[in-house]
Amino acid sequence: MTPEEKAAKKRAYHSEWQRRNKDKIRVYNERYFVRKAAKIQQQQTKEKGSEQGCFMCTNAHTDPELTSNDDLSYITIGDSAPKKRMMFRTGDGRTTQIITEEFNEKSGSWQLVGFYRPKFCPNCGRELIENRKGCSRDFR
Repeated sequence: MTPEEKAAKKRAYHSEWQRRNKDKIRVYNERYFVRKAAKIQQQQTKEKGSEQGCFMCTNAHTDPELTSNDDLSYITIGDSAPKKRMMFRTGDGRTTQIITEEFNEKSGSWQLVGFYRPKFCPNCGRELIENRKGCSRDFR
């Protein structure tokens, strides 16, 4: 077999492999670019200063233009089962938390199921100093 034939066979095999695994390749590429974007954002956050925060963790602790009256933020994160959700909550003088809620059909409202107080922002890696201080206006 000549080198040209070997190269053609290799290209054909590679093309067939890509066709069969296009969904895996797409997911891999999406994950790669999300990780790449997160690294770039972390680097930019470090260059600005670790106290700046990102779109997920910015609150009155990090942004002097915000007060505890106008900095409440709930961001839905991840995928959940029907009638359940996970949210990243920050601001309003409360500790930054990842909360899990379940929809109650009888009351027609969301009920707290559980929460987690991370030490670092899962998006930019900023240390959440507001979680160290504790807070009186928190879930009991």
